[in-house]
Amino acid sequence: MASNRAGSGPNLPGMRLAAHCLAYAPRLTLFAFALAIVVSASQIAVLAGVGQAAWRGARGESSIPYLLAVLAAMAALFTAHLARLRVGAQLVERVMSGIADAVLEVFAALEPREAERSQAKALFDAAIRDLSLLPQALDLLVSAMQWLVLVVIGAAAVISQDLSAAFLALILATVGPLVYHFVGRRALVLNRTALVAEEAFAANLDDLLLALGQLKGDRDALGDFMANQLIASEQRSAGAARQLTRVSVSGIAAMDFSIYWIFAASVILFPATGSASPAFVILTVFCAVWDGAESAYSALPLLTRGDAASRRLERIAQIDVDTDRALTFIDDRADAPPRASFKSLVLSDVGYRYAPYPRMATQDVNLAISPGRVVFVTGPNGSGKTTLLKLIAGVYAPASGRIEVDGRPARPSELRRLAALALAEPHILRRWPGFWDRFGEDLRALLPTFHLADKVEIVGDSVSTTTALSLGQRKRLALVAALAPGRPLVVLDEPMADQDPQFRAFFYQTLLDLWRREGRAVVVATHDDQYFDRADVRVDMRDGRIVTMSPAVADVEA
Repeated sequence: MASNRAGSGPNLPGMRLAAHCLAYAPRLTLFAFALAIVVSASQIAVLAGVGQAAWRGARGESSIPYLLAVLAAMAALFTAHLARLRVGAQLVERVMSGIADAVLEVFAALEPREAERSQAKALFDAAIRDLSLLPQALDLLVSAMQWLVLVVIGAAAVISQDLSAAFLALILATVGPLVYHFVGRRALVLNRTALVAEEAFAANLDDLLLALGQLKGDRDALGDFMANQLIASEQRSAGAARQLTRVSVSGIAAMDFSIYWIFAASVILFPATGSASPAFVILTVFCAVWDGAESAYSALPLLTRGDAASRRLERIAQIDVDTDRALTFIDDRADAPPRASFKSLVLSDVGYRYAPYPRMATQDVNLAISPGRVVFVTGPNGSGKTTLLKLIAGVYAPASGRIEVDGRPARPSELRRLAALALAEPHILRRWPGFWDRFGEDLRALLPTFHLADKVEIVGDSVSTTTALSLGQRKRLALVAALAPGRPLVVLDEPMADQDPQFRAFFYQTLLDLWRREGRAVVVATHDDQYFDRADVRVDMRDGRIVTMSPAVADVEA
């Protein structure tokens, strides 16, 4: 990945950030550094020219050449400063885009089993914090380059002779912060806007994590959510951060320019008082150098935090994802449209292992699934039921054995085009562009069947509830969402847990028969032993194996 190019780098504050800038945007980085040199040189030229003009005027000599030089330097300063702001914003955006893309690629390629772990949630939270910190640190790095160049250029001209500029320094210390505070009020408003945008992006990332298993079952839904919700909110967050950065930097620029106008006023002030001297030239430059050094020093803590954040994000971006087993967003988008039907789905000696554990979670599974038949998967908790269902639905790829559809080996992506999957712990995406709006009519038609018509409203690309839904009602809504696209294979993980007895009876006695008549294949993991007779086939699992099957295997495969 691109992030690998940054290397380990030195440990000085900001050096890792600088390495990322050179890795992702080398030309912009060098251009920003060149502009920093021009800005700093122009600053020193303005200060030195003002001092010389004041000194010459105090001696009765012509100061016009120096005034012209000051005006030329101020024009160069203004032009270079604006260019530096634009280039700096582009540099931050380019680097952030590269890092964020690398990190999001890892999260999108995570196997759902990995995303289900608490460590993945912690990784998400850390990435969100680091991504929100990094733009500030990167922008400060660009400013720090300018300050350091200012120190180097100005320090070469500093020779202390007297303290004639003390009065001017006192004025600068008072007026500068006032100007910054005036401009900074808008920055406070933008800061709140940026925080809201960051929270929305964080909420969408959390939604992606919690609903990853469901989203993997629908490549179009995953693509729409990534493009229209997650990426859009990330762009809004980045845009708000950029606007905040521009206003904040503009406040600093306004403070800087107020200083220069005070220096220009001194051309008139000091000759009138007769207090100008060659030392004034040196000391005004020294004030600017001191300000640059102080600013660069105060930037060190945030630059250090930025280095740490970029290091953590780099480690995430370097996570080795098994491309053969990962359910990648790109792979899903490249697949053909969902299949409308199939004739047979056969698992032969299928096994699965959760890395890095050596023990197989399922092994030697042989099962045939046909349209119009209902298969119950039973067994105690931890027996491998959920793992088997996720293999059937294409959420996991087998570690051993094979899965065939209509006599041909089936990739997980093909199984995902067949299966409507509802997990035991569903997460409902409140806003889901490309899904709620695409299947709105079908969804609304299903709501009465699942006793949700008076509790759920679907408007456009959003779903809302009139009251807080119970866990059982959320499961029913997730089941509605899974069924709406009309896929021929229905895979349900304990759908009737947390349901009332009336709806449980309706499900087993009515809905299953309806799906049979529609020609759908249905696979249900269940503990409801009083309804076991409603299945055409029941497989009982222990320790990841099918220990009994009713009726006989030969009948199932017939």
